[in-house]
Amino acid sequence: MKIILLHTARFIVALVFMAATSLNAAPPAWWSSGSSPVITGGPQNNLGVANVGQAKNMARKALTALQAVDAATASAVENDLVGTGKPIASWSAPVTQAEKDAQRAPLLIGQLKAISAPFYTHLHGFAPAWLETELATNLTKDTADPNNYFPWTTVTYDDNNKTPATIGQLKSVFSLRFENLRSEEDADDDGLPDEWEVANGFNPYSSLDANSDSDSDGLTNIKEYQNGTNPNSKDTDGDSLPDKWEILYGLSPLVGTGIDGPDGDPDLDNILNKHDARPANISVGSISINILSPANGSNQ
Repeated sequence: MKIILLHTARFIVALVFMAATSLNAAPPAWWSSGSSPVITGGPQNNLGVANVGQAKNMARKALTALQAVDAATASAVENDLVGTGKPIASWSAPVTQAEKDAQRAPLLIGQLKAISAPFYTHLHGFAPAWLETELATNLTKDTADPNNYFPWTTVTYDDNNKTPATIGQLKSVFSLRFENLRSEEDADDDGLPDEWEVANGFNPYSSLDANSDSDSDGLTNIKEYQNGTNPNSKDTDGDSLPDKWEILYGLSPLVGTGIDGPDGDPDLDNILNKHDARPANISVGSISINILSPANGSNQ
């Protein structure tokens, strides 16, 4: 598995980080933000060997930046990343000489992939379209495998996991612009505002949510949004009348009392809504209503 840094027409260059200069793409804002940025001014030696401490610092800064955008995804990443038997044992600063030496040890390709993999795994689950855009922008998309969402190839014959990783490769893998993760009100263009999707437990980066029926009440999520109903409840107003049934017969699924409630009778057939198969259909049968004149009380 080669870490992809630049695609050309015939081969993959896997040594020098060139994506940003090739595309004139802005680097992630979090690289240079805060009191201790991970990337400082001046040219970097992208061919230089990265060390474990640099990768650990890069991963922690990336996690902090992701936390500011989506806490749940950041938590899932950290759960897979940090702890006993995981890519990073602890965020704690090294204390013993042995720990300090381990921090300064060259970062291996295999270690870099292990440290970054939780980010790509969970970001693919949360915002697959955004991640695809990042891979394309960085020229790190594996064109041989469209389903691959990691910035390294899926083939194993070229694995070089024990080879030291370069500064350029570390930057390439963590070139993730979290500041663009929620830059649109409707990121997946499915007709459901991002804020509404998040509030109701949906993925604002998956257009599949719009035509799904989360509560199995016969109303798709886009219909639930358009009618103001709860996509996770078959009976939004709690009046024992299903949302779809109320909408079908012209009752409000948001009002559980009065004419729209179970004891209402909008078609004046003396059958309450809770017992009426067609509560708002006044064309059933022949109904004649005499209207009294308020002036003289006589029939009009």
